[in-house]
Parts: sequence; C-alpha cells; structure tokens
Amino acid sequence: PQVDEENLVTLKAVMPELGGALTVTDHWAGIRTTTPDRLPIAGPASCADETRTTYAPLAKGERRNLPDAPYQPGLFVLSGLGARGFVSGPLLGAFIASQILGTPSPVDREVRETLHPARFTVRRLKRGAKRG
Repeated sequence: PQVDEENLVTLKAVMPELGGALTVTDHWAGIRTTTPDRLPIAGPASCADETRTTYAPLAKGERRNLPDAPYQPGLFVLSGLGARGFVSGPLLGAFIASQILGTPSPVDREVRETLHPARFTVRRLKRGAKRG
C-alpha cells in the first residue's frame, strides 16, 4: 500500500488529472527472465550434447573452421529478454520468424551470433582451453 501511494503521488505530480482520478484496486508482480550476460537468447535450439561434441576442439584451443552444430528440428528459442523485452521483443520475433520462414534476417550476422542459444556452451569450451 505504501508503494502504491508513492506511485500515485508521483503520477499526480507529472499528470495531475490522471493521477487524481486513479485508485489502486489490485497488485501484480512478475519475474523477468534474463541470462548471465544480460542478452536475450534467440535462434535455433541446439542439441546440447552434440554441440559439445562438435565444438570440443575449442577446449583444446583449436580455432579451425568447425561445422554447424546440430539443432532440434523446428524448435527455436526466444527468451531471456529481461527488462528490455518490450523494446527488443518485436525485432527478435521478426528475427525468429525469418529463420522459420527462410527469409532474410532483420539482424546482421554479429547480432545472430551474439544472441545464439548455444553461445554459453561454446564459451565454456573456449574457457576450458584458456585454463588448460
């Protein structure tokens, strides 16, 4: 109730007519999903075990051209939008739709790689090479 009152006071200061006409009748709270790097996950869902096997040479420090890791057929991920989902969700939805439909992507290659669902697996393998 105290926070509700503070919000109403703030709203009244900015928009007196609207703030004066409102009352709080209900409450709601939610959880925003996010990732360790605070960037969304968007793209085809990889097969975790096969991805680790395909990219295992990274753990030995090899950086040669590796084949694409296998993906779950027809399964795509869009998650971890955190507090920026309202802004980034529409673009990333269009990105996922372009992958499903095989149409040109609205984001460039660097963005696709940055948001790729398998990026954490690949990073762990690369870190293993730096420690070894």
